[in-house]
Amino acid sequence: LDSLFADDDLCHMVNSLYLYSVCFYLLHEYGHYTLKDEALEIILEEYKADAVAREILVSRTGNYYLKSSLYGMTAGVCCLMFFSLKSSTHPDTDLRLKEVINNLSGDNQFKVKNAGLIYTFIELVAELRGWKGFPSRKQDNMVSVNEAFDYIENIK
Repeated sequence: LDSLFADDDLCHMVNSLYLYSVCFYLLHEYGHYTLKDEALEIILEEYKADAVAREILVSRTGNYYLKSSLYGMTAGVCCLMFFSLKSSTHPDTDLRLKEVINNLSGDNQFKVKNAGLIYTFIELVAELRGWKGFPSRKQDNMVSVNEAFDYIENIK
């Protein structure tokens, strides 16, 4: 973790990760409240509630805490992957992670810089779930993440 937060107090950053992860889920539920008057298909509403949470966190986070909020959102959704949620009311957790990461408010620099961490989360899930033929890590971490998401889509 030291390399992730070399410029910041490690304890503060770890607490921020946790708090932003929890805030993401609370704001996701708030997103449902704000969408209550829209007649949305249930899975689409879940994605829109994620988007509401993401936009609130990013728009109300100062530059100093922006990195923490982006890591917190990513870590929170990555943690969902450890559950195999089969539901008619929620999106597939693996595909949901892809949606959240691909829509981090257009922050491609964050995605590129942290693709190794994202791939590591997915790789852990692949190992736990016993996914055969999961793509190995490449030199370019973004290539690794994209191949992992392609693999996930193909096994669904």
